[in-house]
Amino acid sequence: NNLTIVNHSQHVAESTNIHHPSQTNQSFWAKGTGFGTGTTVSVWNAEQTLILQKLHEEHVIYLFDILCSIFLSKLSEQLIDGNVYEILNKSCLVPVIESYLRNDSILDISKQGDIHRQCLKLVYCLLNNDKLKSLLLQTSNIKQLIENLLQCVQTYTTMVQQQIDDDEQLCLFMVELKQVYDKIVEEKQGGEEDKDTNDDDVTLDVFYCKIMKPLQFSAYEITKENSETGKLEFLMKFHYENNIRDSCAIYSIQRIKRLA
Repeated sequence: NNLTIVNHSQHVAESTNIHHPSQTNQSFWAKGTGFGTGTTVSVWNAEQTLILQKLHEEHVIYLFDILCSIFLSKLSEQLIDGNVYEILNKSCLVPVIESYLRNDSILDISKQGDIHRQCLKLVYCLLNNDKLKSLLLQTSNIKQLIENLLQCVQTYTTMVQQQIDDDEQLCLFMVELKQVYDKIVEEKQGGEEDKDTNDDDVTLDVFYCKIMKPLQFSAYEITKENSETGKLEFLMKFHYENNIRDSCAIYSIQRIKRLA
């Protein structure tokens, strides 16, 4: 038995000596660097990634171009009904458009000008379609995104005017962006005028929100000081009314604020 134990100990020691050098030769990266070892190693090909990104952009451009062709035709206004509008409203079309307009990187616009210009073209087509323009004007923040993008581009162009003249993509993008922005402002103003003329047709919920929204963050006096007695009086019923009166007796301003 003792001989068996000795042989087993020697075998364990030899196996430990064999595997130990291989462990010390491994290089381990710090956690969070993005590099791994063994089964966690990541294979990332930058060139292949750029190719896939280019193919994805071309695919999106073709889809946008097809949608523009459909929405620009006069026949589409006759064929588009409530079901088609609901399908487009529930689809990812508007979020995708917003994602491209949210990117205000001048470098990306210069390098990937085709997809940004095609996105603006699609927005312009939707705005010119009477049945679909409400997708952009009522259920999204397209106006704010385009306004921010226009401000960013104008700020950049005023700083480096000489370089802008040599960048054809950015120059075309500026012209089309201003055109889309003017169209949105025009539609917004027209929509507000129509809303004012049709106030009698609005629902009770819409009327309530219209009246109460300006009062959302307004203040209302609930107390006043009696000029004769010098005591605090409440203008409305308040749950902590008695507690606040007691607090006034001991002049605890912090407690009054906390209770109020």
